[in-house]
Parts: sequence; C-alpha cells; structure tokens
Amino acid sequence: MKWIFEAAAQQVLGILQGQVADPILHGIQRFVQTTPIDVHEQRSFIEEVALLLRETRGKTVSGLRIVELGSGWHPVLPLFLVSEFEAFAAHTFDVDRHYSSARIAAAAREIMEIIAHLRRDPVLNETALAGRLSESI
Repeated sequence: MKWIFEAAAQQVLGILQGQVADPILHGIQRFVQTTPIDVHEQRSFIEEVALLLRETRGKTVSGLRIVELGSGWHPVLPLFLVSEFEAFAAHTFDVDRHYSSARIAAAAREIMEIIAHLRRDPVLNETALAGRLSESI
C-alpha cells in the first residue's frame, strides 16, 4: 500500500519545480521509510559490470573514471567503485539532489557494517565521520 501512495505522490510532485518538490518528496520518504541502503544489490551490480568490462574489453574498473547517472538517495555505488573496486574517480549525477550529509554517512557506515574487509577503508571511514564524499567522488 505504501508504494501506491508514493507513486501517486511522485506523479503529482513531478509537475512541481524541484525547489518545491524535493523537500516534500524527502518528507514523504522519511514518513514511509522506503529508502533502503541497498548494499548487496549495488555491489552485485558493480560485480556484473566489472565482469562484463573484463570479458569484452579486457579491462578492470581499477584506475578508471566512472560516470553514474541516476545517483538516487544513497551514494552506495560511487563509494563501492572508489573503495572496493579502486576506480580513480566516480562522477555521480542525478536530475534531483537527494544526497545529504546524513545519507552519505549512513551509506558509508552500512557498507562497512556489511562488508567486513572494507571496515578499515580510509575513504569509507572519512565519509562516515564527515558526511561528505571524498574528492574522488
């Protein structure tokens, strides 16, 4: 039932200007709490893309500059790209600006909580403390 309400609200808010719609949408998301931090799904996606890149181009993600379109609510994908997959940089873009210091820090903490070998990663630790993305993102 929550998703019906959310879909209807997004339809209506899609008509409004971003300065008006974004705060309302963020309030609705907090109310219905449907913005999970999808660590496993994002990591699985990157692994598939990395495998495809290796098989088709003979390259790894390491050292590459990556562009992400549609960044969403939490910067999980760019954090993984830089911390675990060693991309040189991850440029993330979205029509709407959903990132906040709290969401950025929460994403880093969630990654470190779930993926044990990343608990000492300097990028993730700094991001979790500061609530800001590193220069490489």
